[in-house]
Amino acid sequence: MNRNEITTLLKFVDKTRLLFNRSISIKTIDADWNIFSYVIINHLDNKITTTTSIIQASGLPFATGLRRVKKLIQEKKLIQRSKTKSGKSFSIHPSNNLIKEFTDYLLSIKKEVALNLGYSDFNDNYFFGTSHR
Repeated sequence: MNRNEITTLLKFVDKTRLLFNRSISIKTIDADWNIFSYVIINHLDNKITTTTSIIQASGLPFATGLRRVKKLIQEKKLIQRSKTKSGKSFSIHPSNNLIKEFTDYLLSIKKEVALNLGYSDFNDNYFFGTSHR
């Protein structure tokens, strides 16, 4: 899958999750999804991601969001990289493992959609949201 297709699939899944959350009366925040989606999109767009921006994207209160980000860093889903020599300023990036897991998840979504549209499981000619040409 190319970057454009990954981004399109990610936006599709984001939208379906949002529709689900709006349709069901329980008011839960899908914080992990919001964090992973935000970090992956920023990674693909080569944008700097900060702890504060991740917390805002998560939809959690600040203290809870900060604990969640620290937990994901400890679990090695997210990586901190220094932006300066002093090390006081840093950016957050998805780990290689998270990128692989997320891409595999999106690929399984793509295959499921393709199968439901009548494409065979072995047909790699289905491009989600993009033109083949």
